[in-house]
Amino acid sequence: MEQYVVNQALESVITYMAEHQRVQKIDLVNLLREKGEFNGSFELCSKLVEWFKIQKYLKVSNPFYGYLRLTDKAKVWLNTRSKVIVYLSVLQGIKENYQLFMGLKLIRKAIAEERGIDLFKVCPNYMLEKLAYYQPETLDSLFKIRGFKEWDGDTQWHRYLEVIQDWKAREKAKDYSLSA
Repeated sequence: MEQYVVNQALESVITYMAEHQRVQKIDLVNLLREKGEFNGSFELCSKLVEWFKIQKYLKVSNPFYGYLRLTDKAKVWLNTRSKVIVYLSVLQGIKENYQLFMGLKLIRKAIAEERGIDLFKVCPNYMLEKLAYYQPETLDSLFKIRGFKEWDGDTQWHRYLEVIQDWKAREKAKDYSLSA
C-alpha cells in the first residue's frame, strides 16, 4: 500500500497557521500545492487538509466562514515532530465518500430546522466526515468511533445510519450493474 510521510506538509500547515489569524481550507490547499506536496495536485492537497481535520490536527473555529485553527494535538506534534504517515487509500476515500457526506449534511440540516437550533449543535462537520469515512450501519458500530458515544448534541443517530445504509445499497447496486 502506497504511503506518504506528511511531516513536511503538516509542518508547513502549522507554521502558516501560526503566522496568519484567519485561515481557510483553500489557503492551506494552495500552500501545499506551492510547496510541491503531492506533485501540486489540488485534489490530493485538499484531501490531505481534510485528513488533518479528521485526525484532529485542525478544527473549524468559525463554521460560518470556514476558518480553521490548530488543535492542541498539532501543537504537541510541533514540539515532538513524530513521524506522521497517511496511506493514499485513506486520502482517496475522503473524496469517494463526498456524496455520502453531502447526504449526511442534508439530514443534519433537516434536524436543525425541525428543532430550531444551529447546525453545529446538531452535529459538527468533523463528525459528519467521520461518519462518511467509517460508514457505520448500526448504533454499536457508530459508538465505537471515537467521540460519538460522548456527543451530547441534539442528534438522531438512526437518521444518519439510514442515509449510510441507503447510500451503501445504491453503491452496491451500481457496482453490480457495472459488473453484469
